[in-house]
Amino acid sequence: MCMRRAILICVLAVAAAFPNVAAAGAADAAEQAARYAAPQPRAYNGPYSGANLNRVAFPVGGIGAGMFCIEGTGAISHVSF
Repeated sequence: MCMRRAILICVLAVAAAFPNVAAAGAADAAEQAARYAAPQPRAYNGPYSGANLNRVAFPVGGIGAGMFCIEGTGAISHVSF
């Protein structure tokens, strides 16, 4: 038996032993798709909510002090020193 076939059989055996892992991956993919969906129209200077929270980041820092951003979802991003 060739090596590729042996690896494929092992992978399929592991996947069959853990069926919930594939279901969790599908749920994560659906959650990511909802999170990064196209932003919805909103009023000018109105509140950000839903998918629009992924499109805003507030910079924190000062001149010569470094900087990081707090995103609308609460995540920290764009770190620089």
